[in-house]
Amino acid sequence: MHAIRIIAVALTALAAVGCATTAPTIDKTKIAGVHTVIVAAPAPSAYPAGVGSVASATVGFGLIGGLVGALIDGAHADKPTQFDSLVKQALTNPDLNREFVDAFKGELKKSGFEVDERDLRDVTDGPRLTYEKSKPVLLGAPLANTDLVIVPTITTSYFAAGPMQAYQRQVFVRIALFQGKDNAFLGERFFAYRPGAGDTDDYGYGSFDKLSGDVEHAFEGLRVALLSLPPQVAGTLK
Repeated sequence: MHAIRIIAVALTALAAVGCATTAPTIDKTKIAGVHTVIVAAPAPSAYPAGVGSVASATVGFGLIGGLVGALIDGAHADKPTQFDSLVKQALTNPDLNREFVDAFKGELKKSGFEVDERDLRDVTDGPRLTYEKSKPVLLGAPLANTDLVIVPTITTSYFAAGPMQAYQRQVFVRIALFQGKDNAFLGERFFAYRPGAGDTDDYGYGSFDKLSGDVEHAFEGLRVALLSLPPQVAGTLK
C-alpha cells in the first residue's frame, strides 16, 4: 500500500507540473524519414480513484504505467478502491486504452505513415517490452521492416489532492519511441489533458460518493479528456 500511495502522490505532482513535462525530449533528426510505424498494443484499461496530497515524491513513468491499475490511496477510506469496479460493472467493455490507440493510429495514418499494431508483452518471436529503472526497454529481436516502435502508457483516473479537495480527472499519455532496426531508445514525451476555455463541464466531484453515484457521466469525462490527445501525440512525429 505504501508504494501505491507514492504513485497517488506522484500523480498529483505530475498534474501540478504538466505544462513543463510536455516539452519534447525526442531528437527529431533521429526520426526523420520514418515511414513504417509499429504501435504497441495497449495494456488493459484501469480507472483508479484516489486521495492524497502533493509531496516531494517522484516516481518513474514506467512504474506508473505498470501499477496504474492499482492506483488507490487507503489512508482515508477504502471506497476509492471501488471506482474501477463500478465503471466495469456499469458499462460494457469500457476500454479507453483501446479507443486511444485506435484514434492515435488513425492520426498517424492520416499523416501518411504506414501503421500496424503489435502486442509486445510476453512475446517470444520479437521485441518484448519490459522496464528497467522505471524506463521502458525493448528486449529481443527487432521487428523486421519497421522504422519506429511507439509504446504508449495511458493513465485515466479521478484524483483528489486532499481529503477536502474535489475529485478531478487526471488523464496522461506518455509515449516512448524506439528505433525499429535495433530497439534503441530514442526518447519520450509526456502529455497531460488540460480543460479548454470553452469547456462547460469540469467533471469535478466533491466526494467519492458523488463520483460513484455518477459513474457513466464521470467515465464520459475521462473519454472526452483522453480522446482529445491523439492529434497532439501524433504531432510528435511531424
